[in-house]
Amino acid sequence: MSFKQPEIAKNANGEPRKVGLELEFSGVDIERAAQIITSLYGGRVEKENRFEMKIADTELDDFRVELDARLLKKMANKSQVSLEGSFILKSVEGAVEKLAKTVVPFEIVMPPLETKKLHWLEALREALQKNRAEGTESSLVNAFGMHINIESPDLETTTLLKYLKAFLIAYPWLLEKLNID
Repeated sequence: MSFKQPEIAKNANGEPRKVGLELEFSGVDIERAAQIITSLYGGRVEKENRFEMKIADTELDDFRVELDARLLKKMANKSQVSLEGSFILKSVEGAVEKLAKTVVPFEIVMPPLETKKLHWLEALREALQKNRAEGTESSLVNAFGMHINIESPDLETTTLLKYLKAFLIAYPWLLEKLNID
């Protein structure tokens, strides 16, 4: 699979522009998603807390897999620091986690890649699909997304305004074509 390349292929430093992707899904837990990534791209899993993992030193750079809920991540970090072993906190965390997993997506934050290398991520999409990852249409309460974080060719005001205008002009068309509910 190949992706259409941007007209301006290099950034202000003359380096290839990059794109970062964030993919939200359900049906595959954090541990399994981390295993899938390491099976495809190598690296090692570093568990930040029960809601976040870093997959470091892959052939593409570092990935993150997390339950996309700020409250849960704050609770996990706080409990590791100051309330280790608290039965009440762990019980509350567990209940909140079970509830959250029914409506909060897991997210893979991928390393920024040169646009010509984006096709390398197709294997990850295929592996998630084979492992029964689910998207927005799998449940009435799901509203997942894929965030595409482009690198601007430069940070000049005129360039940034052109990109913003282009997005605002295309936005109604995108809403219609992507059938976002």
